[in-house]
Amino acid sequence: PKAAKLIANQLPVELSTELGDQGLTMLNKMGFEESKLEQQERQKLRQRFDLLIEKLSNQGVEFKHSPKIEFRYADGGANAFALADGTIILTDAMVKLANEQMELEGVILHELGHVHHNHVMTNMVQTAILSITAAMVVGDSSGISDTLASIAVLGGGLTYSRIHENEADNFAAHQLYSWLQSAAPLADLFEKLREQQAVDLPSWSSTHPALSERVDSLRNYKPSH
Repeated sequence: PKAAKLIANQLPVELSTELGDQGLTMLNKMGFEESKLEQQERQKLRQRFDLLIEKLSNQGVEFKHSPKIEFRYADGGANAFALADGTIILTDAMVKLANEQMELEGVILHELGHVHHNHVMTNMVQTAILSITAAMVVGDSSGISDTLASIAVLGGGLTYSRIHENEADNFAAHQLYSWLQSAAPLADLFEKLREQQAVDLPSWSSTHPALSERVDSLRNYKPSH
């Protein structure tokens, strides 16, 4: 993971920009549509986002890519994620779910944590390293060996993704705590997300830590000194 992060941070910004554009194109193909939120509401949300970025900048928080925000409509539950170029995507359902102001700030801060730590590019490098390593170990092997290699790559990728989710949670919690002496707004939002899920998957089977674990961690968050 340390090597992947080092390599990712040396990659040119132009590559991240190109991948961000491709990410938006892929979202369109996956059924993400133009936001159905009123234009005035979207404008207010963009203003809140800009104020949040300004606040972080005044605190000395730096981003390799200038963060932007986009809104999309999609069937299914609330969702939010970051693209390689620093674009934050919020679905209409997420905006409606995070109906308390600091809850919305919390989820945006979480995604900004991914941008701050350059997680998308780091994940890409990690996946490449794992895939190449597995191929070198297995070589021209049987189908069973190939399957085992694929599982090894998937397992490592899931673990690294969970590490990144924890880093993003900590980034958001640190900022919220500095403003409110509590990370409760993000914990409250995760509680809402957990209520929407039929099953809270165990952390080993998911790219994200179990929501119950994340809620407990956020409610008990204290900054390290």
